Amino acid sequence: MLIGRLLGLVFLSSAFVLGGIEILRLLQSTTFQFIDLMDIWQATLGTASLDQFSKMIHNSPFPGMWEDVFIPMLALPAVITLLVIGSAFVLINRREAF
Repeated sequence: MLIGRLLGLVFLSSAFVLGGIEILRLLQSTTFQFIDLMDIWQATLGTASLDQFSKMIHNSPFPGMWEDVFIPMLALPAVITLLVIGSAFVLINRREAF
């Protein structure tokens, strides 16, 4: 339970940092566009790992999952996704009040 709460707090703190980055980007320019999960993946792990993952999915028994599941999931805004995942971890692993 402690690891789940810590993971939730890491996701939530990452979401708040990313939210701050997006606010700074909004103040710097006149247009606003969320940072999506694909941008985060390419910035941290590189485009080669994304290509390798897509090839792995295309060679699996379910090759249609790349276009139907993973591409829409990677297009989600990272802030909202991290907030949802972090909140779920914290709520699922909360301490029970006796």
